[in-house]
Amino acid sequence: MANGNDDKAKVLARNTKVNQWVIVALTAIFVVLYALALFGLIKPLADDKVVLQLAPIIAVIIGYYFGRVPGQQNEKTLTDQVNQHAEAAKTANQEKETAEKEKTKLAGQIASVEKILKVVVPDESAGRLSTTLSGAAERGESTPAATTAILHALRILKQ
Repeated sequence: MANGNDDKAKVLARNTKVNQWVIVALTAIFVVLYALALFGLIKPLADDKVVLQLAPIIAVIIGYYFGRVPGQQNEKTLTDQVNQHAEAAKTANQEKETAEKEKTKLAGQIASVEKILKVVVPDESAGRLSTTLSGAAERGESTPAATTAILHALRILKQ
């Protein structure tokens, strides 16, 4: 996809350069013609009808080229903005997927810790587990099985 965008950007840049040179060439031609007419090297046309017919055509051609340049600049700006937003969306999706994987990993770790701690205190509910463990520690009733289970749980959480 990036290769297609690169090709479009190259074509747009080439077209912009061509259009700029066409504008410069037209401007130079009209300036030279005006200077030649000013110094009397070009004789005015005897028939005013030809001038009246050519004037609108010349105005349309000049207007087209001068109007087209800002349009192309706007198109380029908007294309760049769309590409930036697409890149930002892609980055956001990657971050979202990474966060979801981390969430899944943490959920698995928490489930493993719960299993280990329920071995130590199987009849207690999860809400009263911390109270039970802290109360046993205050009474000096810490058992080797509880200590081992807590160490395993901490090891799982550090992974």
